[in-house]
Amino acid sequence: MKRHNYSPIVKGIGLVLILCAIQIITNLIYQQSILANFQNFIFIVAIYLIPYSLSFTKWNLFYQFLIFLVVSFGYFTATSFLDNSYVDYSSAFLLLIISIFAAFLMTFFSLIIRQERRK
Repeated sequence: MKRHNYSPIVKGIGLVLILCAIQIITNLIYQQSILANFQNFIFIVAIYLIPYSLSFTKWNLFYQFLIFLVVSFGYFTATSFLDNSYVDYSSAFLLLIISIFAAFLMTFFSLIIRQERRK
């Protein structure tokens, strides 16, 4: 049996389409609007698109990490304000820790994409 090596773009698009279909089915089951609860889906798309676009730059990983940290912290802060779940400084600290983890994840993706392109 022949094994296919698909590009990361095709894998990412496939994952995004599967997650989109799961979210739409879940919304239909719970009788919500089709586009309800898509903020996590948008962040997952950003986790793939931002590192892919920044992997073409000559910036080192530290600057990319800072960009990813600002983007993820801004996203989490905005969604917390919209959900009215931003309570006090402990919420901001927790969001910062989650944003640091997300920034490490995005930096790792960017590093993998750079290594794949060099081959």
